[in-house]
Amino acid sequence: SLQTSLGTSRQWSTVLSNLLALLPADVTVSSLDVLNNGKVTLTGVAATRQSFLALDEAMKKSPLLTGVTTASQPSKRTDLPFSYTAVLVNTP
Repeated sequence: SLQTSLGTSRQWSTVLSNLLALLPADVTVSSLDVLNNGKVTLTGVAATRQSFLALDEAMKKSPLLTGVTTASQPSKRTDLPFSYTAVLVNTP
């Protein structure tokens, strides 16, 4: 299981649900990777510039994550690809 492989006592269903709750409705996630050290990589496509900016704000303000970074820019109006990296805050 994920919990066994990461060797922590996190409640993964809660962590993943909370991460997904950050996403605006018109954002599609193509991958969500969590490494042993808690590093998270989230990639996908935002349908609109507004949803891209909402995602950016939600990721950076989330109490679940620290060190949120992205090189993605809202360079067009629709179908904006994104990739974020962050580290999970050590939650039970």
